[in-house]
Amino acid sequence: MVKEKSKIYSNWRAEKSIDQLFKENNITGIEGVDTRKITELLRDKRAQKAGIFSGEHDKEKMLEKVKKSPSLVGKDIVKDVVRSAPYAWNFGGE
Repeated sequence: MVKEKSKIYSNWRAEKSIDQLFKENNITGIEGVDTRKITELLRDKRAQKAGIFSGEHDKEKMLEKVKKSPSLVGKDIVKDVVRSAPYAWNFGGE
C-alpha cells in the first residue's frame, strides 16, 4: 500500500521492479492511498477490518464480506510474522 509507487528502481541491490516482484509472488498491492491517514486511523482506533477488491463489485456485497471476516480482537498475529529462531544478517551482503 503506497501513495505513489516509483516507476523506476534505483537501489543498488534491486534485481527487478516492485511490479515484477509482486507479480512473481502473487502479491496484491494498491497505489493512490493516503498512507498518513491510514497511520492515523490505526494509531487512534487500532486494528480495523478492511478489504481490497479488484474489478467491479457491488459495494454492499463487499462491505458484507468485510464485516463477515474474522475479528482481530484477542488474536496474536505477531507470532505469524516473527521468526522462531535468531539469524545473522550482514548489511554488506557478504
